[in-house]
Parts: sequence; structure tokens; C-alpha cells
Amino acid sequence: MNSQLLYSIKVFHQEPLAQLAHLQQPELDNAEVKPLGEPRQYTTRFQGESYQVLEHNYAIFPLQPGQLVIPQASFRNGPGAAEVTSPPLNIAILNQAPQDPPGFWLPSSKASITENWQMPEPLVPGAAIRRTITLSAEGVPASNLPSLMPLRNELARIAIEEVTLNEEVTGAGLVSSRTEVITIIPTERGEVTLPQIVIPWWNTERDRNERATLPSAILRVIPGAAPISIGESLPPADAVKTMAQTEPAQKATAAPAMQENTATEPAAPANAQPVPAPATDTTPALPLASPQDNSLPFIVWLLAGFSILCALGWLYTFARLRKMKQDPFAPSMPLTEDQTAAPEAVEEELDAADLMAIQLAEEEAFNATIQACHQGMALEARLMMLEWARYIWPDKEVQNSMDMINASGSKTLELLLIDLENHINEHDTDDWAGDLLANALYKIRERQSVLLQTL
Repeated sequence: MNSQLLYSIKVFHQEPLAQLAHLQQPELDNAEVKPLGEPRQYTTRFQGESYQVLEHNYAIFPLQPGQLVIPQASFRNGPGAAEVTSPPLNIAILNQAPQDPPGFWLPSSKASITENWQMPEPLVPGAAIRRTITLSAEGVPASNLPSLMPLRNELARIAIEEVTLNEEVTGAGLVSSRTEVITIIPTERGEVTLPQIVIPWWNTERDRNERATLPSAILRVIPGAAPISIGESLPPADAVKTMAQTEPAQKATAAPAMQENTATEPAAPANAQPVPAPATDTTPALPLASPQDNSLPFIVWLLAGFSILCALGWLYTFARLRKMKQDPFAPSMPLTEDQTAAPEAVEEELDAADLMAIQLAEEEAFNATIQACHQGMALEARLMMLEWARYIWPDKEVQNSMDMINASGSKTLELLLIDLENHINEHDTDDWAGDLLANALYKIRERQSVLLQTL
């Protein structure tokens, strides 16, 4: 199930084909059909005679186990010509194999995962790290590749900047890849541990379970200056040295001996403590305070302010979207006399900004939900799923699984959430498989997105 089946239709002819020649394309209700490139034309010999061949190639991905019937292929060399057909094909489709550990069902002939890091130097709180992860698989549509990295960490803010899906057609069928560009911003000093990434997949050539893995990573964050914004990097050591020499006079005069040493010696590490200036009289000199002692409270206040602004922004956009759903023809804001000339432009601009913010938050929550389902983390899946539900149904109050069932109206989701709640409440020690829930959420999200676009 969901594995690639290669299907070819070949038309052998000795006379030129008519301009209106028609080949019936395969259509299946219980399978996804993807054309593999453009039709091929070549010459071959068959039963001792020379023929021209028109070849169409397809990749078929069965969506459910059981008998897959590929209907007969039919070809007509123009209107009024006799129809040529081939017999139908019956193929037995097996159910997905049990996986250890349970995870996303990914049948492939070959799968691999790679990563690339862009690390600032030095690594201090607030510095932006970029991690690029690429999952490649043969014989899999790009849309079937799972999300790759968890987005929750106690010591860092993690967000997906970009997701790129790519499909290439080869002689062996589809070769697909999913690339995620992730920004990681440590919020405090210490060690930030990023867990191992494990993508279970089924090797269709060897008929066995395999795993594509990335090792866990530990980011050692040292104390440093104030946080930097996403996309910025810390200034080089020479620039830091120059900035230190051009600070206000009240700071520069505190330790003249240090400035002299800085000009002639290599730059000190970011976490080195300043040396107090030598005393010129009998009064003992007080040790100078480290710049880090003042930077840490600033970092804390800056992060707190940023969190408050983000919370206010989400509350504003959530309220705007709910109001828009209740009265989609209401103007976004009161119009003045100067604005009455083009009220539609003002409303469209504001609504686009609000919807973009909601879309980004919804996508992040959905990816986190799917990741938790694939990794069998029931509690995390429920938590992130309810957060995502508040974005996808902004006009409904979603506080628990029952609210989500009522909002979706899906019997399938109802059964899956009952199973999830039983697993959590009964403290079941067996592994929880969230693959079916993830598939159901994909379909609900697609359906709800279509409904929102019609409003």
C-alpha cells in the first residue's frame, strides 16, 4: 500500500498516427496516478517486423489494500477509427507492514536524510542558527514525505522558515525530496539538546524495516551580548575590538590598562572576565563588573517584551479573523473621508496581513502535531492538535477533544480521538501509533482550507 507501481502503455503502429489520435489515460478511484514525463516515441522490431512505438509511463500509488483493478487501456487513431484495447490488470495490494518503532508508513526502494548547519560564532543567547534538513526517497510522491524536526524545545525557539518539496522523474520512477530550513534561537546560556531524528521506512526491495537517522546535537551556548534578530550574525572579533575602543568616555576611562592590552594582544574570548585596572594609590581597587552581568537582565527583559508583543499580535489577528468569519462583508476599520475613495484596497491589505500571520501560526502548529503523531507521542499530539484546531476553526471554542470532534463533524476523527484519550487516560504502556490520526488530520485540514477560501 502506497508503494510505487510502474505502469506502461505502448501503442505499436506501422502507419503514421492521426493528429486527433486519442489514448485513454488510466483513472483509478483507490489509487494516485502520476505521469512519468512526456510520451516516448521510438522504433523497434516485433515478430520480425518494424514498428513505431508510442509509450506512456505512469507511477501508480495504491491507497488501500485489496484488489487493484487497472481498467483496460484503449486507443483510437482519430475519430471513426477502430478502437484498440488491452486487457485489464488485477493486482493484489498488501497492507502496510508492522513497523518498529511505529511511525509514518513510508515504502521506498531507497531513503536517506542529510543536514547542513549555519552556526554563528560565538554561539550566544539570541543568535540565529540555521539547520537545513533534507529527506530523499525513491518511489514516493513528495507530498507523502513526513515533517522532519520537532519544533518544541525548552531552551530555544524553533521555527520552520521554508519547506521545499521536489519531484524528479527517472527511469526508476519518482525521486522525491523534502527540505526544511529551520531557525533555532537559544534563549539562555547552557546546553541546548536537539533530539535524534528517526524516520522509519520500509525497504520495498529487501522487504524489511529500515531507518533514516540524524544523530542528536548539543549546542553549547555561552554567555554573551544582547540577542540578535533572525538573519543577523555576530560581528567579527576585529569589529568587536573597534566597538570597544569607541564606547562612551565614562566606560573607556574605567580601565585604561585594558584598552592598551586590547590593541596589542589577541582578542579575548567572549566569556572572558575583564581584569581590574591597577591601583595608583593605597586605596584598594574595586573589581570591575563584567559586561555579561548587565547583559543577562537585558536579555531577559527583551525576551519577555518580545513574548508579550507576540501574544498581543496573535490575540489581535485571532479576533480579526473571527470577526471576519462572522461578517465577511464588514470593513476592516472605520473609513475616513480620505479613505472612502478606495475602501476595498484598505480592507484587502489589512485582511491579507492578518491571514498571513494566521497561516504561518497554523502551519507551525500542524507540523508539530503531525511530527508528534509520527513519533508516537500521545500527550504532545493532543496538546499541539488542540492548538492547531483553534486556528483552523477560529469561529468555534475548542478546549478539548470533544470540542474538536464537534467542530470537525468527522466520524473517523471521533474514533481516533477516543482511542487517543483512552491511551492517555488509562496510562497504556504499549506504543501509540498516530499514523491514522495524522492521515485524518491531513484530510480535515485540506477540506477546511477549501471552506475558508470560499468565505
